[in-house]
Amino acid sequence: MRNAAKALGTLVAILALCAPLILWPGEDPQSSLARSSGVTLTIPATVVVPTTLASAQTTTTTTQRTPEPPPTTTTTTAPLEVTVAVAGDVIADRQVLSSVRNEETGAHDFGPVFAPMARYLARADYTVACLEPRLAGPGYGYDDENLLNAPRELAFALRQAGVDMVATANRHSLDFGVEGVIGTLDRLESAGLAHTGTYRSSSERAVPRVIDVHGIRVAFLNYTDRVDRAISQPETPSEPDSTSEGASLPETQVTSQPEDQGTPPAEVQMTSSPQGTASYVGLIDLDAVRQDVKMARLYGADAVIVILNYGEPLGTGPTDEQTILTRQILSFGVDAIVGTRPAVQTIAHIVTYSSWKITEKFVAYSVGDLVSSGGKDNPGHGFVLYLKLKKEGLRTFLTGVNYLPVYIQASTTEEKRLLFRVLPVTPGIEPSSDVPLTPDDRLRMTQLWEDLRQLLYRPDENIVPLVAGF
Repeated sequence: MRNAAKALGTLVAILALCAPLILWPGEDPQSSLARSSGVTLTIPATVVVPTTLASAQTTTTTTQRTPEPPPTTTTTTAPLEVTVAVAGDVIADRQVLSSVRNEETGAHDFGPVFAPMARYLARADYTVACLEPRLAGPGYGYDDENLLNAPRELAFALRQAGVDMVATANRHSLDFGVEGVIGTLDRLESAGLAHTGTYRSSSERAVPRVIDVHGIRVAFLNYTDRVDRAISQPETPSEPDSTSEGASLPETQVTSQPEDQGTPPAEVQMTSSPQGTASYVGLIDLDAVRQDVKMARLYGADAVIVILNYGEPLGTGPTDEQTILTRQILSFGVDAIVGTRPAVQTIAHIVTYSSWKITEKFVAYSVGDLVSSGGKDNPGHGFVLYLKLKKEGLRTFLTGVNYLPVYIQASTTEEKRLLFRVLPVTPGIEPSSDVPLTPDDRLRMTQLWEDLRQLLYRPDENIVPLVAGF
């Protein structure tokens, strides 16, 4: 009880002391203090001290802001697409030469022969034709039926018609020996034509023909399975000044300078497998072809097109040997094979699977003739093959092919002179020929169109006529 009373007394004392504070009226504590004490308080005036420095004393600190990195953008290169055309054999035999010869001047004018085809040949981004005769010079003559030689005007006419390159490997490559090879290549280059298939030396032979076609680098390799004449002596010509490959040669205008007559070749020994021939002519040898394809890829080729002069003349279909050989060459990484010599033959569409990728390859076993008199061993017609290439990133592939039938018109004038014209066959489009078409011509053109349609037309495999593909 004593402790409780003591705690109660303490509580009453605390309340007594705090009562004035709790019950005091709310007023200014300073005035209350003054009244209660009778003391006057003086509060000094507030002094504002400026803190702004003079301009001369002002110090500005600038903190450099780290720029933000630019936004990341992805650049996508648009796919490249080009068309490469390959035409058939250009066979300037005696009848064709006679039809273009001016008896008064001795000049040869091939221009009208190819004029109807010019816009179709130039339609492609790059065009190749297969040159059967040599351009060895007038000193060798033009009248031999077995040794084919043509005047240099043929090269200028082909260039004017839209041809960019000629393939020169065939059975007549060595008709006039090494000098004939060199003379032919010199005359082709003077006309602005690139070439493949025959060479001045083994060192020139070792450099693949790779052409930049609007951003897609295409290699053109050309071979033949036979030559009528062969070289057994060692290589003797001096090394010529090389023209850099990778671009087509500049166009050259026709000049009126007289042509050298050429020197007839020395006697050439005939052998079945000559040691020296391979230095001058591309012969079909699988090891050599495989090596050439590898070299073409090393030289930057995006696509490889092989032109083969093989098969039996006037054969209506590929032989078993051709088929096996074609498959072997395709396995080397070739994109397309175009054959010449026989009559028109089918186009094979071959699909391969490699590294989880599907690759489409095309083989035209024979495109026939571009021009000829239609004599023995000559089909007298053909077609131009248009290969459609596409490049996406680092991959280049074929997307399909077009074909354009070619009819060789042979018309006799009132003066009993035979004229030849190369005519494109397109239904509903009249060819622009300066020689009138006869009813027989029209019938043959219609029949040619139907024959090739039955032989070649396969739209499900992207093999269609030119008019349907462009």
